[in-house]
Amino acid sequence: MKLKEIFPGMYHIEFPNQYELTSTMMRLQEFYESSFEEIRNQYFTVEQYMDLYAKEFGNFTYFSDWNGFNVPGSTIRKFFKLFCNVKSRHSHQYLIVKEKRLLRLLLPLVQSDANFYVIATHDDMSLQHEIAHGFWYLNDKYQKEMKNLLSKYEYVEEFKEFLKRMGYGDNVLDDEVQAYLISCTKTYLKERFKFKQTWKMPIEFKRVFETHKKEQEKIMKLKGTVTK
Repeated sequence: MKLKEIFPGMYHIEFPNQYELTSTMMRLQEFYESSFEEIRNQYFTVEQYMDLYAKEFGNFTYFSDWNGFNVPGSTIRKFFKLFCNVKSRHSHQYLIVKEKRLLRLLLPLVQSDANFYVIATHDDMSLQHEIAHGFWYLNDKYQKEMKNLLSKYEYVEEFKEFLKRMGYGDNVLDDEVQAYLISCTKTYLKERFKFKQTWKMPIEFKRVFETHKKEQEKIMKLKGTVTK
């Protein structure tokens, strides 16, 4: 795993392959946004989640279903506080080996007072999607502009219903819609989500994203990137 600050407050973890990514990030991500009430913001075991996922979708295919992850720093702190006491000599008793490695990587951020956001991928295909999540969380102006755009289009509600069926929690639906809209082509969106109606992806979403990205890139050039 490699950790790098790619935009102010946004840290990217690069994994060598999809399995390492998904098996490491699964519990942390689902703690944040699972559609299962008994999972989100609750302690749960790997086996418990695997059983729920398989029951809901017919099989446990999580490790091949997902390619990118995103979690706010505040949630990361809550996760590790609940799943282990980092000040205790028994601190790792509820973490799997891969989560222990993740904690070691993120510990300086977890123990700091900084507001941060972590995204994780194993290739470049999902990176822009995850960056959009980081902007949504870290920048109020970006989130406000995106919410204004979301309120303009009728298909957004249909999009949200599809995302809920995919397993996204209600707490992240607006965020997910804007991330998909800025990172996917019209053809992919039409084929992947199979909407009954034909609709065009509004260019405004990408414009807001690209404008904000350029602003953040300028800030990073001034401060320099931080790689660990």
